[in-house]
Amino acid sequence: MLKKIKEIIQPTTNPGGLSFSLSLSKSKRKIAAQIPPNSDKEEYDKKRAQAKIEKLHRLYTHELDVELVLKHLSIEEEHREHVTCPSSGTSTTSATSITTNSTTTTSTTSTTATSAAASDMGTFSTAPTNDTSASNSDKVRPPDPDAGAGACLDHIPRLHSNNVNSNNIPQDKTNKQKKIEVVMVEVQTASASVTNGTGTGTGNGNANANANANGVNTETCTQRKVILGHSNPEQSVVISCGTPEIVGNGSFGVVFRTNVKETGEDVVIKKVLQDRRFKNRELEIMKMIKHRNLIDLKYYFLEQSDQDLYLNLIVDYMPMSLYQRLKEFICVHRPMDRYEIKIYMFQLFKSLNYLHQVVGVCHRDIKPQNILVDPSTFLLKICDLGSAKQLKPNEPNVSYICSRYYRAPELIFGATNYTTKIDIWSAGCVMAELLLGQPIFPGESKIDQLVEIIKVLGTPTRDEICAMNENYSEHKFPQIRPIPLNKIFKKETQETIDLLYYIMKYDPNIRYSALQCMFNSEYFSDILDPQKSNASLIESLQLLDFEENELAGLTAEDLARFGAKVIIPSS
Repeated sequence: MLKKIKEIIQPTTNPGGLSFSLSLSKSKRKIAAQIPPNSDKEEYDKKRAQAKIEKLHRLYTHELDVELVLKHLSIEEEHREHVTCPSSGTSTTSATSITTNSTTTTSTTSTTATSAAASDMGTFSTAPTNDTSASNSDKVRPPDPDAGAGACLDHIPRLHSNNVNSNNIPQDKTNKQKKIEVVMVEVQTASASVTNGTGTGTGNGNANANANANGVNTETCTQRKVILGHSNPEQSVVISCGTPEIVGNGSFGVVFRTNVKETGEDVVIKKVLQDRRFKNRELEIMKMIKHRNLIDLKYYFLEQSDQDLYLNLIVDYMPMSLYQRLKEFICVHRPMDRYEIKIYMFQLFKSLNYLHQVVGVCHRDIKPQNILVDPSTFLLKICDLGSAKQLKPNEPNVSYICSRYYRAPELIFGATNYTTKIDIWSAGCVMAELLLGQPIFPGESKIDQLVEIIKVLGTPTRDEICAMNENYSEHKFPQIRPIPLNKIFKKETQETIDLLYYIMKYDPNIRYSALQCMFNSEYFSDILDPQKSNASLIESLQLLDFEENELAGLTAEDLARFGAKVIIPSS
């Protein structure tokens, strides 16, 4: 073998011995290996180590290609010269602009239907994901952010086509995904087993249905030793679970639905591949948090296969994600009820305030797919803390985080010292999406995402750029006029627009906090004063129940204003 390699590899004059001129034969290129001479092994190791350091640096800094941004904005500036200013009342786009009509929505509907399952994999939901019932004329929201964009907003001129066919997305599978698929096959086989009182038989996918029809008990119970989610020190118990049903899968793992016989409650098991070298950050954070509007860790356990170790998180079951709830309205051509949106948003800000202020954790992936709701009660819970992290001063963080449509501008500018305000920006994008029925900033790439934001909010000032990332404060961006939010949200109240105005700030230092969103905005005034609203609903959801440390950011004036309405539990 070494003789064959020497015959086809001709070392260049490069003293490092790192590059070789190869023959054109593909088969020979497969055999060729970039092995340096023994005398240069030390130099080779140094270069490899340096390459790893540079790769890690790129991961953390995630530098922004300013020249490409300037190019896009220059095109946008030229385009706007031929477009009537939105503030004049009507917006007329040129031929290059793409509006939300039946032509564009035809291509986005199929994309949404086929990618709904993939985009909801971070949730603990059992709603159907392969929904193809929507007609071609339905204005279905775009699929998951990193899978492509969809229909555009009428009032914002678009210079590109947002039509992305999910079938064209590369489907290369990592070893982790292949291992997860093996787990899914094993569980699907197990779930087809039928218990008839005398023994257990294995059938196909219809076995359970046939057994039910014959009056046979089809559910098997599996006893398992688990650890209580919030026990300290760890406390083990034995629970009995019914047959698991696969309700989702993704790059992170597999999600099953089952029930705990001892308590009678439905639960969801999130099974993820565990790296033995590291602690699971999601598990550590979930053990810390306990809040009505955050998914609750009931139990967890480790499971060993032949080669791999799996972590299983047993959490609350919720009927659907906010993404699926919004899609229900879109498919019937109806806007989402404004009071329902308000109830959901108050709970979202309340849970974020707990995460940020009490626990010191930033979620870093707030989006409709990671927000679970129960439409029958209007209860909301944030889930999927796989990207969450406790932010510490002077400790750099990865800037390439958060799904694209909901990514704060400071992340796009490559900031590594960001704060929990990135979650507030994401929550504002979620709120805008619920009101509009589609994402407000549907960028096709990192660069395009920034351009989409600038199209609406205008060009950031030098001070705003410096607040996001001071390394870019000297760059001069073309001056793009902002589009007034009341032109985008034409049917919304001024209180709604005011809240969005204070959330969608370039400067994270002046962007509202979660607490300010709840108490400094007139948008939630009817919730804070139950006499103006549905008092029984507010009481059932415990919207005004706060722990004392959750209200630490309120001023004395605010406490005096809301003291009679905010309940501070004694224990």
